[in-house]
Amino acid sequence: MEDNKNFETLNYKLYLLDRDFKNSKNIVKYIEESQRFYNGDQYPNANYKNMIRITMNLCSFSSKLKAAKIVGTQRYITFTSDTDVDCTALQRFDEYNISKLNEKYEDFHSALNGENNGTEIVYYRWDEDDTTYKGIYKGGLALEHVDPLQFAAANSYIQDVQNQKWVMFWKDEDISAVREMVDCKDKEKAKKIKENIFPDDMVETNVERQYVNHGLVTVFTRFFRIDGEVYYMCSTRTTDLFEYPHAINPYVNKNIDKHMKDIVENWKKGVAEERGYDSYDKVEDYEIDWEDCINQLPKPSPINEEEYEKIKEKFSLYPFAVFRPSKTNGLFYGKSELKELIPIQKGVNYALSMMVKCIENNAYNKIFAK
Repeated sequence: MEDNKNFETLNYKLYLLDRDFKNSKNIVKYIEESQRFYNGDQYPNANYKNMIRITMNLCSFSSKLKAAKIVGTQRYITFTSDTDVDCTALQRFDEYNISKLNEKYEDFHSALNGENNGTEIVYYRWDEDDTTYKGIYKGGLALEHVDPLQFAAANSYIQDVQNQKWVMFWKDEDISAVREMVDCKDKEKAKKIKENIFPDDMVETNVERQYVNHGLVTVFTRFFRIDGEVYYMCSTRTTDLFEYPHAINPYVNKNIDKHMKDIVENWKKGVAEERGYDSYDKVEDYEIDWEDCINQLPKPSPINEEEYEKIKEKFSLYPFAVFRPSKTNGLFYGKSELKELIPIQKGVNYALSMMVKCIENNAYNKIFAK
């Protein structure tokens, strides 16, 4: 693992490319303005004193009204079978998960975000620390809302998220939790990775980074497909948290842990010979072609029919759902419903403020005269 503080991971480089694209299309400015107007921050120079600033928040009212209409009809899923199998238990299990995730509120929140930002992204994941209300079993589904400004797609001109070569999102995590995420069999290497994880706002000081256990660090999580299977890699700006990419399918991860080390070493040797290196250790970890290496994994041999069914199944879908109330032609990001309303909102605020200011000026003259 590269120990240079100037080293940048592949995920971070892709983040920089996405940031440049959004700035070139004014997507960042566009979404931030919509969020400000929804939250009532509708004036520039907010600290300007002795200025009457009236806000009649039409943007918030309009977004909430449209979102309420969208979720007004309750969502309901029915399971049926091609055979005579009773699906009642599956139906009840789905209803339990919907209730546990508080989907009624989350659906409204998704619709509201879609109206404001133009694009709403929901991330479904398996939470190993989740427990039932009795605390007997661990593990369950979890739902997270992803800000479109904290999400990147390989091709921002493709609207279907499942047709992307890769997708990525990022968020700030506690540094101690991120260090616990490190997955590396080599203890010495894992120690170096943890030492290279430090808060984003940390400046050069005499304090050694590995002793800093408080603060936030941005974690970039990128999902991609290899041979139809979805894998993911977590990184900070300076280091990858996993020795090898993880698959969503747990059966694939067992195969990776067993064979990947030898495959990577052989791949590095081949690259070193092509480049004329005297040692394959000179091939940096971030240069590894994971697609090439993973394709060399031996296929597991099934023991029985049940195991064969599990092996041949693939987790081929990205765990994201995207909602756009109004699509933009040829662009992944949709159009905010507040775009046409913001100029009207500015006019209403200005007219009301001027009206009150006029009343104030006329009233002060009479007070002073008395």
